Amino acid sequence: MGGLSRRATVLSKTSENHPVVVLDGGDLFWKGGELREENHAAQVSKAALLAEDMMSHGLDAWVPGEADWTLGTETVLNLIDQHQLPVLAGNLVCGDRSFPGHLKIERGNRLVGVVGVVDTVVEGCTTEDPVEAARSGVAALGEVDVLLGIFQGSAELDGQVLREVSGFDFFFNGHTAQSSVNLREINGAWFLGAGSRGKQLGHLTLSWREDGLGPWSTKGREDALEARLTRFQERSAAAQQSLAELEPGADTTRWERRVEHYERESEKLSLELDELKKQSASNRQFSHELVALDASIADHPETASRVEATLRAIEAAGDTSGGDEVKPLTGGPFAGSEACSLCHPQETAQWKTTPHAHAMKTLKDINRSMDPACFSCHATGAHHPEGPTLAGQVGERLANVGCESCHGPSADHVRNPGASREGMSSALSSCTTCHDGIQDEGRFDPDSYIPRILHSPL
Repeated sequence: MGGLSRRATVLSKTSENHPVVVLDGGDLFWKGGELREENHAAQVSKAALLAEDMMSHGLDAWVPGEADWTLGTETVLNLIDQHQLPVLAGNLVCGDRSFPGHLKIERGNRLVGVVGVVDTVVEGCTTEDPVEAARSGVAALGEVDVLLGIFQGSAELDGQVLREVSGFDFFFNGHTAQSSVNLREINGAWFLGAGSRGKQLGHLTLSWREDGLGPWSTKGREDALEARLTRFQERSAAAQQSLAELEPGADTTRWERRVEHYERESEKLSLELDELKKQSASNRQFSHELVALDASIADHPETASRVEATLRAIEAAGDTSGGDEVKPLTGGPFAGSEACSLCHPQETAQWKTTPHAHAMKTLKDINRSMDPACFSCHATGAHHPEGPTLAGQVGERLANVGCESCHGPSADHVRNPGASREGMSSALSSCTTCHDGIQDEGRFDPDSYIPRILHSPL
């Protein structure tokens, strides 16, 4: 759903039971970039839905992000008040209003400390020194079993805080959308990837034994390091063999550099592995993964009900601009598929057998044809400067992914068939505007998809 953005949720687990801490790193209400005024009301409705649902699932802390404030400072502050959102942003001041910068959460027999800071510029607000705010938050928390930092802003913010403030065990940045394919430690704190666009859920599992002291060690990481070390050692041996087999007088620079590189990497991995083995008896262990929120995850009934109610309201409201109803476009560079069919009946007949010909109906069936985040990939010309920019401008003429979605605007061609068509293209880029690997959850495969829509050249 449009507006779900970069966020991470952390789950804390003890050895005795399974209490949960739910944290959100921001950019929840909007994906970022420009939000058109005429789409503002629909997005605020979605934001209210998100806020209500997150609170229903026990949100413990939320660090608002740059994209969230795109809705407007007053709007976001109203949402915070209306839904009692637990804001954590110790260095953000909006008028006479400041926010907590630290939070101590008791779950089971453990204390979880959380510190939140931002480097976001917010209209009508002041962003104070994040390092000082983080330092104050850590000091105010005192002794905790685990300390997490939620940073919202540039990637530079992470290093800035971690260089100056010690004590963090884990951290993530809700704005940078970095993943966690490779675990890494920065100044004593483990980086947790937050993923992007709300497509994944960050899942951190923590476990303690006995007194819960000692460094954090990663479950399963020792085997992965052993495998990497073995690969580099094998490459080093192969490079040394190739070096030994060179003819006398041959240039050895290339192979010597390779040997040096592989040996240097092997030494680094050996030291890291030795250190990890020392920690293997640690009483504190963790694992972290990004869980894909795809169709394999069953819908939560109460959440699904809230979503449906919000979408029905957006659909019923339709499009308005300045208080006036938005009407379908007339004229312009697009003729519509019906006009194309007059001269190209066979191609049109083939097109009607494809899902593209019914793209708008799929939205109407789920109450999303008026959704600003959806309509553009189900209509003709919505990505063209002179095409529809609002769902209400589509109408019957430009509904569905029609001929001109691939072949370009054709109004001039319809009026004068001998004229060339603007932007005529069957390039793959026509597809990937919508089949971008994110909106379609990576399902688009050109080799299998494109043959389904091919017909005789126009």
